[in-house]
Amino acid sequence: MTVPLGTIVIAGAAFRGCTGLAQVTLPDTVAAIESEEGGDVDVGAFSGCSSLTAITLPPNLTKIGWYAFSGCRSLSEITLPAGLTELGPDAFYGCTSLSAVTLPPNLTGLGEYAFCECRSLSLVTLPPNLTEIGQGAFEECRSLREITLPPKLTEIGGDAFFECRSLRELTLPPSLTKIGYLAFQGTSLSKITLPPNLTEIGQSAFFRCTFLSEITLPPSLTKIGGGTFEQCTSLSKITLPPNLVEIGEDMFIGCSSLTTITLPPNLARIGQSAFRECISLREITLPQSLTKIGEHAFSGCKSLSEIILPPKLTEIAQSVFYGCVSLSEVTLPPSLTEIGVQAFLECTSLRDVTLPSTLAVIGMSAFHGCSSLTEITLPPNLAEIGEETFFECTSLGKITLPPNLTEIGVQAFRECTSLSDITLPAGPVVIGSQAFDGCPGTPRRPLVSSS
Repeated sequence: MTVPLGTIVIAGAAFRGCTGLAQVTLPDTVAAIESEEGGDVDVGAFSGCSSLTAITLPPNLTKIGWYAFSGCRSLSEITLPAGLTELGPDAFYGCTSLSAVTLPPNLTGLGEYAFCECRSLSLVTLPPNLTEIGQGAFEECRSLREITLPPKLTEIGGDAFFECRSLRELTLPPSLTKIGYLAFQGTSLSKITLPPNLTEIGQSAFFRCTFLSEITLPPSLTKIGGGTFEQCTSLSKITLPPNLVEIGEDMFIGCSSLTTITLPPNLARIGQSAFRECISLREITLPQSLTKIGEHAFSGCKSLSEIILPPKLTEIAQSVFYGCVSLSEVTLPPSLTEIGVQAFLECTSLRDVTLPSTLAVIGMSAFHGCSSLTEITLPPNLAEIGEETFFECTSLGKITLPPNLTEIGVQAFRECTSLSDITLPAGPVVIGSQAFDGCPGTPRRPLVSSS
């Protein structure tokens, strides 16, 4: 089909759903391919033209609107004119046969999801003046092997290269300051150098980059989103920026090849599940500046053998060291006031623990299943031992309960099969059901000398 000479604008939805349309030639007078208002998938001028294999775009074309060619599944090639300055969101969404594209030199921005789900697209040439790649621009372009990022690029939007599974190498330009959330999720990048001016990495930006083995974060970086390197199973080496004050939640969860990491000296917070299931992590030195460790932060770190908690830490949150089966030594800070629920659950190599005198709360199942624990000194001001706190501590042979203790929770010492010496405090104590079931010893009161 040939559009008549003198046509200036192709209106939105003009040829929408013309499934028999195979070829189109637009005259030189056409300056814009528009879209209807509404933002739905059906507003594009040629959207849903599933048989369209070729279209000749005129040299004077400056604008391609929203969804213009979305769903043109047979379109295998297209030449964009040099004068094009605007490429709208979703312009070529779902053009599954499109294999290569060269973007014109005057284009400075790339619309959101412009080439999303172009699953045959293997080669893209970006214009030199491009400053931003929009959200989802190349999402699910699973054949994309290489792309050269232009020297003026400052931002890569969220989902920009999401699940581009063939993308193995990428050089980021020095001008880049921001990488959006999920930007490289599921790519095959094995190594990437981050530019010196980068200030922000969005949430889960490198999630499940299973080939990524090494990365250095620049000193300029001030914000790293949660889950940034989650499930990067080959990541064995990472350098964190020296001024980083927080490691976000889920940051390194499931990084099963990470053996050691150096934390920055001014780090104040480690987020929830930050190092969860880092099963090869053998050692980590926590800085003196650290004040908070989130729930499950090191849970499942099966190779971690020793930890020294810094002096400013006042609380060990829920399940922080749950399942750290090699953890044999832990040094608690003198200012500690609370050990959370399941904090050391199933730390089967933990031998002895000295609890500081400041400790007021031990949460439920805090030491449940610590089968190597032989000795523990309880603080004098402890008033309550929670449910199942020492359940199945099968090597614990002796316990002296503190003088101010008023309650022992349900199953607190159940199945402590070596516990033969149990000294209760002199005052009244509420003992929960099955508190000492399975213990060979019988709780006894201390002897009081007669005057």
